[in-house]
Amino acid sequence: MNNTIKGIMQTAMFDNDLLAEKITYNGTEILAIVELGETEKEKSPSLFHQRNTVQMDSDGGITIKEGDVANPKRGDKVIIYGKTYFVASQVLRDSPGGNITLELRADEGGYRIK
Repeated sequence: MNNTIKGIMQTAMFDNDLLAEKITYNGTEILAIVELGETEKEKSPSLFHQRNTVQMDSDGGITIKEGDVANPKRGDKVIIYGKTYFVASQVLRDSPGGNITLELRADEGGYRIK
Protein backbone atom coordinates (compact mmCIF):
# COMPACT_ATOMS: atom_id res chain seq x y z
CA MET A 1 0.00 0.00 0.00
CA ASN A 2 1.30 3.45 -0.87
CA ASN A 3 1.40 5.42 2.40
CA THR A 4 1.69 8.75 0.56
CA ILE A 5 -1.62 8.20 -1.25
CA LYS A 6 -3.21 6.93 1.97
CA GLY A 7 -2.03 10.06 3.83
CA ILE A 8 -3.38 12.42 1.16
CA MET A 9 -6.77 10.68 1.10
CA GLN A 10 -7.14 10.65 4.88
CA THR A 11 -6.06 14.27 5.22
CA ALA A 12 -8.70 15.34 2.69
CA MET A 13 -11.53 13.10 3.91
CA PHE A 14 -11.09 13.55 7.65
CA ASP A 15 -10.63 17.31 7.78
CA ASN A 16 -12.90 18.50 10.60
CA ASP A 17 -13.77 21.68 8.69
CA LEU A 18 -14.67 19.92 5.42
CA LEU A 19 -16.29 16.48 5.74
CA ALA A 20 -15.58 14.86 9.09
CA GLU A 21 -17.49 15.18 12.36
CA LYS A 22 -16.56 14.20 15.91
CA ILE A 23 -18.21 11.01 17.17
CA THR A 24 -17.65 8.70 20.12
CA TYR A 25 -16.75 5.12 19.21
CA ASN A 26 -16.72 2.70 22.17
CA GLY A 27 -15.90 5.60 24.49
CA THR A 28 -13.17 7.18 22.33
CA GLU A 29 -13.70 10.43 20.42
CA ILE A 30 -12.67 10.14 16.75
CA LEU A 31 -13.43 11.84 13.43
CA ALA A 32 -15.82 10.19 10.98
CA ILE A 33 -17.81 10.95 7.86
CA VAL A 34 -21.43 10.60 9.03
CA GLU A 35 -24.52 9.73 6.96
CA LEU A 36 -27.72 9.23 8.97
CA GLY A 37 -31.38 8.68 8.15
CA GLU A 38 -34.59 7.04 9.35
CA THR A 39 -36.50 4.00 8.14
CA GLU A 40 -40.14 3.18 8.76
CA LYS A 41 -40.87 -0.57 8.69
CA GLU A 42 -44.31 -2.14 8.93
CA LYS A 43 -44.48 -5.12 11.25
CA SER A 44 -47.36 -7.37 12.22
CA PRO A 45 -47.01 -9.12 15.56
CA SER A 46 -50.23 -11.10 15.20
CA LEU A 47 -51.78 -13.59 12.84
CA PHE A 48 -53.60 -12.18 9.76
CA HIS A 49 -52.20 -8.68 10.31
CA GLN A 50 -54.97 -7.80 12.74
CA ARG A 51 -52.81 -5.44 14.76
CA ASN A 52 -50.32 -3.78 12.48
CA THR A 53 -47.52 -1.77 13.97
CA VAL A 54 -44.83 0.38 12.43
CA GLN A 55 -41.25 0.22 13.67
CA MET A 56 -39.13 3.37 13.39
CA ASP A 57 -35.41 2.76 13.00
CA SER A 58 -32.56 5.22 12.71
CA ASP A 59 -29.85 3.97 10.46
CA GLY A 60 -26.97 5.14 8.39
CA GLY A 61 -23.28 4.75 8.16
CA ILE A 62 -19.94 6.14 9.15
CA THR A 63 -16.57 6.08 7.45
CA ILE A 64 -13.60 6.01 9.80
CA LYS A 65 -9.82 5.78 9.54
CA GLU A 66 -8.72 2.19 10.00
CA GLY A 67 -6.08 3.32 12.51
CA ASP A 68 -8.68 4.96 14.79
CA VAL A 69 -10.48 1.70 15.59
CA ALA A 70 -8.36 -1.44 15.77
CA ASN A 71 -11.04 -4.02 14.99
CA PRO A 72 -14.53 -2.59 14.37
CA LYS A 73 -17.23 -5.20 14.87
CA ARG A 74 -20.96 -5.75 15.09
CA GLY A 75 -22.42 -4.39 18.32
CA ASP A 76 -19.82 -1.67 18.89
CA LYS A 77 -21.37 1.45 20.44
CA VAL A 78 -21.28 4.75 18.52
CA ILE A 79 -22.62 8.07 19.84
CA ILE A 80 -23.44 10.76 17.29
CA TYR A 81 -25.10 14.06 18.30
CA GLY A 82 -25.86 12.50 21.71
CA LYS A 83 -27.76 9.56 20.20
CA THR A 84 -26.60 5.94 20.55
CA TYR A 85 -26.16 3.69 17.52
CA PHE A 86 -24.72 0.21 17.19
CA VAL A 87 -22.54 -1.18 14.40
CA ALA A 88 -24.61 -3.56 12.28
CA SER A 89 -21.96 -4.54 9.74
CA GLN A 90 -18.76 -3.58 8.02
CA VAL A 91 -19.73 -2.46 4.53
CA LEU A 92 -16.36 -1.61 2.99
CA ARG A 93 -12.67 -1.71 3.84
CA ASP A 94 -10.78 0.64 1.51
CA SER A 95 -7.20 -0.60 1.86
CA PRO A 96 -5.50 2.00 -0.39
CA GLY A 97 -7.31 4.84 1.39
CA GLY A 98 -7.10 3.33 4.86
CA ASN A 99 -10.85 3.81 5.49
CA ILE A 100 -13.57 1.55 6.85
CA THR A 101 -17.29 2.13 6.21
CA LEU A 102 -19.67 0.77 8.84
CA GLU A 103 -23.46 0.40 8.81
CA LEU A 104 -25.23 1.68 11.96
CA ARG A 105 -28.64 0.96 13.55
CA ALA A 106 -30.65 2.46 16.42
CA ASP A 107 -34.07 1.16 17.44
CA GLU A 108 -36.42 4.13 17.77
CA GLY A 109 -39.71 2.56 18.83
CA GLY A 110 -42.94 2.58 16.86
CA TYR A 111 -46.69 3.13 16.66
CA ARG A 112 -49.84 1.21 15.72
CA ILE A 113 -51.73 1.55 12.45
CA LYS A 114 -55.49 1.81 13.02
